Amino acid sequence: TMIEFIIIIATIYIYYDTILTTYCCMCY
Repeated sequence: TMIEFIIIIATIYIYYDTILTTYCCMCY
């Protein structure tokens, strides 16, 4: 359904955002 699709997209977005933040912290 559309709601499930939105939840999946939101989860992936948060997942990538967390990884990018972690990499930025590691760079510093």
